[in-house]
Amino acid sequence: VIAYDADTLEKLFETEAIPGAQLQSPVIYHDGYIYLGSRAGSPEYVCFSTEDTDPSTPDEVVEAAWSQAAPEGSLGFGWIGAAFKGDTCFFADASGTVYSVNAKTGALIDS
Repeated sequence: VIAYDADTLEKLFETEAIPGAQLQSPVIYHDGYIYLGSRAGSPEYVCFSTEDTDPSTPDEVVEAAWSQAAPEGSLGFGWIGAAFKGDTCFFADASGTVYSVNAKTGALIDS
């Protein structure tokens, strides 16, 4: 994912590669973070901070704040968005598992 300044369209940073074969989920922005998931391969649901930690370079690569791997055999997180309540992020995988995690740390609350 590549982030651009909305006013100048200058590149700010890009994220590290997201595991999985295909990105097919919506990109959800919430409270300074983006959330998205991949499908097939080794699918993961990931969260990235949108803070530009090094404004001096547009080539910085931002690591995920957290990620949640799909269970083995699941098709992952295709077409699946997220919902938020307070500091909790809710999302599901294609096998039907629903996750609740701390939105900023990814600490699992329940599944």
